[in-house]
Amino acid sequence: RGVIRINKTSKTVPNNTSFSFTLTVSPDLASFRDDNNLTVNVGGNNTTLTKNGDGTFSGNITVKVGQTVTITDVPYGSFTVTENNANNYDTTWTFVNKGSGNTVSGSGKVASGELDSANIWYAQDTNVGSNVSFNNEIDTTAEIRVRKNISDDTPPSSDAFTFTLAPVGNAPMPAGDTVTVMGAREGLFGEIKYTQAGTYQYTVTETNGGVPGYTYDTTPKTVTVTVSNING
Repeated sequence: RGVIRINKTSKTVPNNTSFSFTLTVSPDLASFRDDNNLTVNVGGNNTTLTKNGDGTFSGNITVKVGQTVTITDVPYGSFTVTENNANNYDTTWTFVNKGSGNTVSGSGKVASGELDSANIWYAQDTNVGSNVSFNNEIDTTAEIRVRKNISDDTPPSSDAFTFTLAPVGNAPMPAGDTVTVMGAREGLFGEIKYTQAGTYQYTVTETNGGVPGYTYDTTPKTVTVTVSNING
């Protein structure tokens, strides 16, 4: 049998944040596939992988950010490691086969590989193993909406009103910082990408366009965007 190590890293998600993975194993030897369950060792504790209808075995494993979990007693054959609660993250992974030295990288929540079967008859070969490193970064977007209100029963829709968005501190910005709406309508400043959890503030200010008959409210209005770190 061989060894799989799952490493969990992130620059934007706090350490000790837990993530759930599903390990699925497809053993080379039919003798393993005849069993109803398969026991592997996860960080010193036995974990049961349940037999699926297709003859593979799977079970859930929890790994925290900054943690490496070592899974031993894994039968040689193919395997997949799937991250279950990473929908709100930009996920990349690296797979290293310690037997061959091959390294494969990819993106998404599923990494697959093959445990080297050259020493399949050994009860345990700790030198033949595979490292799977998952890296998650926060990847979410928001758009700030502005609406022009006009205190007139029938305001003309041909009059243009321009608003400017400004960051407070290091708040990320959209591609453009102004938006123009025609009449009493709404406009969007564009998509803003966030890569870290936190509270971000902006000011929205109307430009005095000098159109006769209008009094402009040029007082900056504060907008707050909260980005939370929620698993899944």
